[in-house]
Amino acid sequence: MKQKLMFFYLNTGGGHRSCARSAAEYITKHHPGTEVVLVDGLEDSPRIKKFIFEDSYRLSQNYAEWAFELTFDLASVPQVWKRTITLVKLMLEDYVEKRILQDRPDKIVLFHCFFIKPVEEILKKHGLKTPVIVYVTDPHSPPIQWFVSKTVNYILASEDAKQTAIKNGTPKSRCVIFPYIINDKYSKRLSVSEVEGLKKKMGYPSGKKVVLIVGGGDGIPKGFSIISSLLRKKLDAEIALVCGKNKQLRKLAELLAKRYKNLHVYGFVDFVYELINISDVVITKCGASMFMEIILQGKIPIINSYLGGQEVGNKDFVVDNKLGFYEPKVSRLVPLIRRIFSNAEFRESIMKNQEIQHFRNGTAEVAEYIYSFQPDILEVIRLNPPKRKSLMKRAWNLIRPVRRPRKVKLQNSNL
Repeated sequence: MKQKLMFFYLNTGGGHRSCARSAAEYITKHHPGTEVVLVDGLEDSPRIKKFIFEDSYRLSQNYAEWAFELTFDLASVPQVWKRTITLVKLMLEDYVEKRILQDRPDKIVLFHCFFIKPVEEILKKHGLKTPVIVYVTDPHSPPIQWFVSKTVNYILASEDAKQTAIKNGTPKSRCVIFPYIINDKYSKRLSVSEVEGLKKKMGYPSGKKVVLIVGGGDGIPKGFSIISSLLRKKLDAEIALVCGKNKQLRKLAELLAKRYKNLHVYGFVDFVYELINISDVVITKCGASMFMEIILQGKIPIINSYLGGQEVGNKDFVVDNKLGFYEPKVSRLVPLIRRIFSNAEFRESIMKNQEIQHFRNGTAEVAEYIYSFQPDILEVIRLNPPKRKSLMKRAWNLIRPVRRPRKVKLQNSNL
């Protein structure tokens, strides 16, 4: 079945983009002839718009989490959100409208909540009946901003997220649950021999423990404090730090690496999968994609920070199910890591808890659902009913009796 799919995303964190790309790659590979168009909603935008959406997000999560949390809490107030989405529409709708009319997709998939209202209004404006699917990239605590429409179809990653959607007015029939989308390569764990070979290739001593510090494409908050503490307390392990796009963190860390030979510093890389596989413990923030990737590879995550509101559900899920640890105090990281390394029983209990969850990559299931999705025709009619009044009016014009003009008596007047 040949069709054109259009995936919209924003570069506010890596999760939106990575989910869209993973699903697109699967569909392109397994369904030849299907065209998937990936659209960054800010692709043709001036620098000021990108700063508002992308740079401010990165800066607030790395240097001012309180600012992000304050903005998030304000946006959760319905009156504030209505004004916010009006501003968002003004900034996004021109380019989104241009791409929809230019490409005329058979289906539209949204990987960011900011697109929902603009896309709905564009389709309505031009009389288009294009099916819209929303993939919610927050698996455990989706903000209410996702659920502003009752006419789109939602893909969610947990029962908790589904209940949040229903609570906020989304019809149950429009919600489906699939495992979270992860890059397809994370479906496979490397063997012990493969890990050892990879360590040698990447310059890590054989048999030595590895601690990975990674937070996503924008780096990790408190990154320099974390590596300073691990090095100062002489943790017996190789330390790998992924700075992402945080150039300042990379510059400072490279200065330390000249003194400490067990510190390995990376910028924005495309081999996080390999780094996770050679590691024993991963210190991270609680982005959805990251902690899922760590657990799928059978590694132990230590969450050092999370974004209040947006990522609190991810943190609670890890902690409540004992799949890893939450330790916000940098000074307590080394004692926790040493306990994990030295206490096999303690370590194995975490691994067993991860196995109980039966995590799997949802890319194939989500992609197949998108590819085969067909809207319920009865639902389409219900949401787009014919204009009954005009039809009734036409029928009445056909059957109503013809009225003859009334005769008007003219009275003679004496002049």
